[in-house]
Amino acid sequence: MTAETASAAVITKELLKLGLGDGIQYLDALLSAGMFLTDINDKKAVTNVLAQRNITYNAKLISQPKWILTRVCRYVPPPEILFSRVAGVVKTYGPLKDATT
Repeated sequence: MTAETASAAVITKELLKLGLGDGIQYLDALLSAGMFLTDINDKKAVTNVLAQRNITYNAKLISQPKWILTRVCRYVPPPEILFSRVAGVVKTYGPLKDATT
């Protein structure tokens, strides 16, 4: 399991705890995690600041994503990495039906 996969798994668990396990917010978070990689140095710096406030990176990402995303650079990986990451999300969640259908 890579660091990015582990981070996505933690975010998924946190979303489920908060009751955001269904709907567009959940899918948006998964696709965003699949499409973008975070700059490791920026993430470490933000994690250190949040640790001083007794807040975890993933908790802040879920509660205030704009705060994190204004402080951490993200980039789109090369096509061979991007395709497998997005395909994984689509294969896992693409065939699911909405609860109302």
